[in-house]
Amino acid sequence: METTKRLLPSAVVLTRLPTFFPKVENSSHLIMMKFSLVSIIGLLSITFALPVENTERDVPIEERAAAPTVTIASPAATIIGGAGTTVETFAGIPFAKPPVGALRLKPPQPITSALGTVKATAQAASCPQFFFSTVVNDAIPTSALGLLLNTPIFQQVLNAGEDCLYLNIQRPAGTTASSKLPVLFWIFGGGFELGGTAMYDGSSWVAESIAQGKPIIFVQVAYRVGGFGFLPGAEILADGSANLGLLDQRLGLQWYVSLF
Repeated sequence: METTKRLLPSAVVLTRLPTFFPKVENSSHLIMMKFSLVSIIGLLSITFALPVENTERDVPIEERAAAPTVTIASPAATIIGGAGTTVETFAGIPFAKPPVGALRLKPPQPITSALGTVKATAQAASCPQFFFSTVVNDAIPTSALGLLLNTPIFQQVLNAGEDCLYLNIQRPAGTTASSKLPVLFWIFGGGFELGGTAMYDGSSWVAESIAQGKPIIFVQVAYRVGGFGFLPGAEILADGSANLGLLDQRLGLQWYVSLF
């Protein structure tokens, strides 16, 4: 029985309409197309803005187990997650130095200084999103809408920021490092232009794996998208800063999941 309301997983989120999209001559049809596109954009914005609903949060606090805690030796950190009757969630764990300042548009760097106590109970910000980069037959102003959605105020509403290299871990309640459970490592889709870990909640998959007697650990990693993660150009290539989003994913794979 599913305990979570979530978006259905999708390997790719379409950000460009097909080139064979028909040219519309009838003005009434054009108005309907524009209305439909605006509606879709509105739904997309709401999707990114709203948190994932998890019924584990509805469990009375007196019935919840003690908060799960994991200790990491290097970099020294005590990570405190959120307890649940079936699934424990660690959300917003930093796995790289913030890619800002001197590290902006540079390959991700592992954390070397002690983190202390990390309260991993809330979603971290998504990396800056890039919406709609194509105009369809000059009929629908997707470029203008894309520029609007990419402004700082909309990025803030959508909970996006450059300090975004965090991962989430969800595991069966009571799991320890000695449990040696298999790991489902989830990389969200989005055409390398948009997406984030807040789009997906793996608790129902973990709960289902428990019900089937084959428990798993669910891990999902954030990575830079659009110009922050996949900026093209000979200068970028020569600087060793090409495909930063893929490098983010790889560093996430190298993280200490085995300790969970």
